[in-house]
Amino acid sequence: MAASHNEIEMRRVYLDWGVVSNLKKKEYADLYRFFLAHKDRFFFVYSPAHFDDLMRSEGDPRLKEDLETLTSLVDDHLLAFNKAGVSAFRAKPSAYYEDRKKEVPVKLAEYGDILTSLDSCFPDGFKLGSKLKEIYQSIPFPIPQTILSNEMWGSLLPNLPETPSMLDVIQSAGLFVDKMQDEADYYKGYRSNIHEHGFRLEVNAGNWTEEEAIPNVSDFLKSKGVDKTFRELVLMPFSDRKEVSEYELFVAAYTMLDLLGYHSDKLSKPGSTINSVLSDAQHAYMASFCDYFITGDRRLRCKAKALYTELGIDTLVLSPTDAEEALQEDVRSYDSAFFFSFLEQEMGREDIVVERHEKVNDQDDNYDIYHLTQRLLGIFSRAILFDNPEKERIILLDTGTGRSTRFLYYDEVAMIVDLVSSYISAEPIPDYESIKETIVKGDSKISVTWIIRGGRIVLKNDDNTHKPVLVVILDNILGLGMKSEALGQSVNHTVTPNNIHLESSFRVPKEDFERELKAIRERHPESQMWNRSMESLKREWAAHNAFHAMGIFRSRTGNMDLNWPQPWYVRAGYAIIGRIAWPFIK
Repeated sequence: MAASHNEIEMRRVYLDWGVVSNLKKKEYADLYRFFLAHKDRFFFVYSPAHFDDLMRSEGDPRLKEDLETLTSLVDDHLLAFNKAGVSAFRAKPSAYYEDRKKEVPVKLAEYGDILTSLDSCFPDGFKLGSKLKEIYQSIPFPIPQTILSNEMWGSLLPNLPETPSMLDVIQSAGLFVDKMQDEADYYKGYRSNIHEHGFRLEVNAGNWTEEEAIPNVSDFLKSKGVDKTFRELVLMPFSDRKEVSEYELFVAAYTMLDLLGYHSDKLSKPGSTINSVLSDAQHAYMASFCDYFITGDRRLRCKAKALYTELGIDTLVLSPTDAEEALQEDVRSYDSAFFFSFLEQEMGREDIVVERHEKVNDQDDNYDIYHLTQRLLGIFSRAILFDNPEKERIILLDTGTGRSTRFLYYDEVAMIVDLVSSYISAEPIPDYESIKETIVKGDSKISVTWIIRGGRIVLKNDDNTHKPVLVVILDNILGLGMKSEALGQSVNHTVTPNNIHLESSFRVPKEDFERELKAIRERHPESQMWNRSMESLKREWAAHNAFHAMGIFRSRTGNMDLNWPQPWYVRAGYAIIGRIAWPFIK
């Protein structure tokens, strides 16, 4: 197994393009070495926003080196969109870059020509694009003169004819967007125009804290006669929509802060356009699905912090200067003693480990949900307690509902399996890599179980989320014996459909055979192993323990594999030897 007992919390890290590009510089060498040295501890990701930046550097001889630097940290861990929103993808940055180079830019001012070009997509001369263009041209779309004569609002619809059609309005608005994206001073000029009309925050706004920023902007708008809060103003362009995605809200809010003068981007680099602002907004949004967002851009940090605070996002925003120290402070040593101490004591000390506590009562179950202030075993941020004093106590630990664990990469799941296995037992697990791979793929039928004094611990995938959960099942509440030294004194096991592997099975006394087997059956009723009778399984176990006690095949009889199906002659041999050995083994 890759992990050791001296591990840390699993953390996802997002670096913006400026940091990635600067890592090749001498003054960033120590930080780069720190990142590379701790890749087993911190999980680096990238997003399409990195390539929005990178494509603007096309032709720069340093681009290849920057791309190699990015790859050295993120491997193939891409954050991107699917139908459900942001999710985890596997793609090497170099491959993603080649795909981006093939993209053809679209000019919205040429919308009519774009429609016409669709004709070539249909056989038999069917001209759908031309028909759509004719429809758009035939629909009148008058714009009040009061709007067109206003310098600020009129600039949104340049070159509009006196009696515009819907196509004219689309292409005019498209021309505004194209100019914003292509002309270096167009966005800056538009922003200055807004400021000249009085919509510029006070000079002291740069000193606002992230908690003050959005409320103060709303107060500023009210002072200017705008009867809307900041959020309501941001949502105005989407007023005809039933739903607005979180991404659209975030990017629009970020851009609005920039337009109003809250830590506005200077856009001092040659060729800087609104795309620079939009890329920063995308970086900040994508980083909100990580634990850390590291950027050297102070203006980006301030706007990101303000929006994170407003939207309840707990991603920590850091400068490169502060990053190494902050990440070092986050390094904590965990061991199984701490884990068992939590289960035995800390659940009752909410002031120490519990951020908030919910009691749930429904028709099927009564349970308590504990949202933890620190990740148990460096991984699990939520504990769900099912308490039945007459039977057993079940504690289900999962990764919670935070943004950074809304989805997991395969490699993150592999890290979780490694970490949990190393924390709970130093004993190697047979066929470990194969079992880990199965869990990584989301299979909820395969699990790893550790028997402890007073109960058992099961690592498996949740049936619904298919993310790893740790289930702690305690036989009773008093005298749990939940100590790390209890591990390895009973039987650890792994279960597959046709096999049960029992680790150090020779240590288990015969009076516990049936109890152990029933406990395994309770957790894995789907195994084919239960086609065999309990007596058959107990006799095979007795035969193994007898051989081990006599020193026969000790390298093979210390552990045991129960199989189904089993050849008749093997089954008969174990039945005979097991019966003979039973009175003599412990």
